[in-house]
Parts: sequence; C-alpha cells; structure tokens
Amino acid sequence: MPADPPRESPAVALTQLPVALTAALQCDDPLPLTATLEVLSRGLEGRGLSAADLAPVVAEHLEDLCRAAVADAVARVGAHRRNDRPSVAAILTPLVGSLELPTRSLMDAAEIIPIGAHASLSPLALAIDEQLVPQVRRIVAEDPQWGEILPIALHNLSTRLSEVARIAEALTPLEEAVDLIRSLAQVAPDAHDPALASALNALSVLTARAGRNADAKAIGFEAIAIQQRLANAHPEIHEADLAQSLHNMSNHCREAGQGRFPVMLMTKAVEIRRRLAEAHPGLHLPSLAGSLNNLSNMLALSQPGVDPLPAIEEAVGIRRQLAQDDPTSHAADLAQSLFNLSRLLVNAGRTPEGVVALEESIDLRRGLVTDGYAVDTAHLAHSLDILSALHRICP
Repeated sequence: MPADPPRESPAVALTQLPVALTAALQCDDPLPLTATLEVLSRGLEGRGLSAADLAPVVAEHLEDLCRAAVADAVARVGAHRRNDRPSVAAILTPLVGSLELPTRSLMDAAEIIPIGAHASLSPLALAIDEQLVPQVRRIVAEDPQWGEILPIALHNLSTRLSEVARIAEALTPLEEAVDLIRSLAQVAPDAHDPALASALNALSVLTARAGRNADAKAIGFEAIAIQQRLANAHPEIHEADLAQSLHNMSNHCREAGQGRFPVMLMTKAVEIRRRLAEAHPGLHLPSLAGSLNNLSNMLALSQPGVDPLPAIEEAVGIRRQLAQDDPTSHAADLAQSLFNLSRLLVNAGRTPEGVVALEESIDLRRGLVTDGYAVDTAHLAHSLDILSALHRICP
C-alpha cells in the first residue's frame, strides 16, 4: 500500500517527500504519484518549500519519474482516459522547468522519452532539454574536450522544439549543431561525416517546414552527397540514412513542382528500403510503407500513365500489419494511407471500394481523438465531408 502524499507543514513534508515519491513510483496506479507531484508543485507555489529544497528530491527520482510519465501516457491511451485527471507529464513538466537540476540527472532523463512519443510527453522532454543545453554549453566552455556532446544536445533540443511546433525556434539550435559538427568533420571526416549528414538531413526537413524550400533543397543535396559516399563504402551501415535523405529530398522537390524528378528520388528510396526491409523487416518496414505512400501520391500527380494503386495498396498492407502489432505507433499512419487509397480508388472509378477505405480511415482517426492523440481535426472533418458526398454518389 503506497504511502499517502505528504500534507503536513513544509518541514515535515520535505522529510517525507523521498519516501512518498519512492512509494508512489512503485504503485501501478498513477494516482498516488500525481497526488505527490501536486504536493511538490503546491510547495513551490507558496507552501514554504523552496526550489533548492525540492531539486535534490526530484533529481534523485527524475529518471523514474520520466518512465512513469511514459507509462502513464501509454496507459491513458489504452484505457481511453483523457480528462479524468491530470497526467503525470502534465504535472511534472512545470515542476522540472522551475527547478535547477543537475546535468547527469537531466541527461539520463532525456533518454527515457522517445523521439516522436505521445504528444503529451513532448513538453516534458522539451523542459528537460531546455535546461540541459545551457549546462552542456558551460561544461564545454570549461573543458573543450567535451565539445562533441554540445551538438548532440543542440540537435535534441531542436527536435523537441519541432515536436511542439516551434519551428522558427527549432532552427537556431540545429543550425548551430550543423556548424559545430561541420568543424569537427573537417578535422576528422571519417568520425563525423555520418553525424554531419544526419544533422543536415534534419535541417533540410526543418527548413522546408519553415517555408524555405530552396534552402531546404540545397541542404538536402549536401546531405545526400555525404551519405552516398558513405553508403558506397559501407552500405550495410549507411544505406538507411541515404534512403531517408532521398525520401526527404523527393518531398522538397515535389513541393517545388519539379515534374518527374521527385518520383525518381522516391523510387530510389523505395528500392533501398525494400532491400533493407527484406533483411530486417522490423527495422525498415515502417519507412518502406512511408515511401510507398508518398510515391503513390507523386505518381498520381505527375505520371498519369503509371498506376499509383499498387504502391498505396502495398503501403496499406504493411501499415495494417504494423498497426495490428502496435496500434499506438502505427494507427495514425494507417489512417493516412487508407485516406490516400480511398482517393485513388475513387479516381479509378472504384467508388464503393473507396468508400470502404475512407470509412476505415475515419474510424481510426476517431479512435485516435478518443485516445488523446493530437489528430488534425480539420482533416477528420474534411474526411467526413468527403464521405457524405460519396454516399450521395454511391448510396
């Protein structure tokens, strides 16, 4: 039975906090943990506990608290719980932001929350990285031999900023990271060219999201040149990264209206990813499905003589299997591919089949909304409008 959260005077509460947190973290039910975290937050809001008092307690448990936040986010999705109580992440995020925590605790905690995790976890990951980067910068200033960790921290911060749609702010740390890695690669290219290509690839994507497509293409081609050289030397290590860069560059070129060139790039990405997926399906099937999904769209738009349905049907098949095995990670992608399949089926004169695919896509998106995912509700509404129109055509 977990200990009750401390509610006595600040002095007594401070002595109880480590015991209460440890007990709450061992409990399967998240309610004792959220209650204890709320006591900590109230302590900072006028109950007499200072940030200096609370920081060591939170730092000691931060890694486990982040694990609990991840587990809570997953459980809330699975149990269809959204508004019954605050999440662990929602309470922990402002608490972390208000405390000065040690570098080691922050670095360990930052590794707990996966990139692209549930949207409710992104603010917590950002709060950790926003505090971590200045500390890493101070460490490197005092001892330059640690210089290689700063671009990693900056890249992570950029990723977390982009996860919460702060794109303009995300560009600054990533551009600094690229500059730092480029300097390292000039001295030791074999050691740092892979990291440089990865950072350039990320910068290309982010620059495109900021609306700077010409810059994004230039950056992306630099990434591809590096990755092609690396893949020629060690394909087993670098081909996956090359495929990702080709995929991204294809999208940039499509948005710029460059005819068949995007199809050529995406086709090459599909070829590489298919070969990789045959050897390691668990690692590469999701990315193969993504490239097939995009290839079908490009074929429909720019090459009317080529049937786009085989590519999208293969993408749906892969994503359906992935969603059956892990719906939390893949249901949204399956919904998107089903929407694309519906559109292409209708365009091919197969409206009844298109209606079936669209209905499944809508059902998946509704489930994601219920589960608390950050679903594009405008897209869902658009899908419903299309379905209504199709029902009038094909009752």
